[in-house]
Amino acid sequence: MPLPSLLAPLVLTTLLVAPGEQPSPTESPTAAAKPRPESARARRGLAPIAVRLKFNAELGALGVVYHRLQFDEDGTYFDLRRDGRQDTMFLFGRLSTELEIDDHHEIVLLYQPLRLRTETVLSEELVADEVSFAAGTGVELFYGFDFFRVSYAYDFFTDPGDELALGFSMQFRNFRSSYVANDGSASVTNSNFGPVPAIKLRGRHELDSVNFWYGAEVDGFYANIPFINGGEDPVEGAILDASVRAGFRVAGIVRPYLNLRYLGGGARGTSSDKVGFGDGFTLNWLHTVSVTVGTEVEIPVVVGDRAARDRELAARKARRRAKKAKRRGAGD
Repeated sequence: MPLPSLLAPLVLTTLLVAPGEQPSPTESPTAAAKPRPESARARRGLAPIAVRLKFNAELGALGVVYHRLQFDEDGTYFDLRRDGRQDTMFLFGRLSTELEIDDHHEIVLLYQPLRLRTETVLSEELVADEVSFAAGTGVELFYGFDFFRVSYAYDFFTDPGDELALGFSMQFRNFRSSYVANDGSASVTNSNFGPVPAIKLRGRHELDSVNFWYGAEVDGFYANIPFINGGEDPVEGAILDASVRAGFRVAGIVRPYLNLRYLGGGARGTSSDKVGFGDGFTLNWLHTVSVTVGTEVEIPVVVGDRAARDRELAARKARRRAKKAKRRGAGD
């Protein structure tokens, strides 16, 4: 075939392609891709809001300092630590995740299992919910108080290394308890699920001179008013979850730490929704101390501009003050 016939299609294609549409020989397909669209805030000329996601895990040992439990007004106020053999150490752990928005707003989801299982031979008769366990009976004892907690707190500081946060929590208790005779002659079980409100306070300070930080956290509440105490009956109830911790940073986003925690509370009163034997009366007070090793991992989801954000908020406040002053002037 003649050479002009071979070149004709190539020349025609070149002429049909506009010069501005021809890809650069040095431009890769990735570089030619369309840029990502800006966020809505960026299009409006506003500063980006920082968003951080945190994951927290603890594992260690828990010891029971005091624990007494009674079911039914005529039941035995049983010492679970002394007579129920809760005088040993138990595995203890907890998991939580946290979302921090704009360096101020903190939303925390926590799961805390607490399960104490022991066996004993009764030295005295045990009565619970009108069921009797004779002295000398071998009994398997279980006490579970797993809970889920949702918290919101406002951090008054904007420095990621410092924190002073105040807020509230809603804890959902998942209580289960049982006494079961080893010979199958008797058994008693109790369970309860419900919400418990609490006040939350948390603080932390990170030193600038050395790689070290320390902090504390408290969730607690006391009430004997229906609905406020998480139930419909005038039952006295209290919870307290308080800890102190200290640690250091690794790779900027990981914080290993050592934690000392008090976890306790209890209830006294008669529940109207009791199912099964007994009159619904419960008297239960538990005090524990735990030592754990924990790790917090902080993942920046959106990197914010704190200085620009502060200027933006200051300008917004100034506009609000100006509007109020204008309205007052118009009223005069």
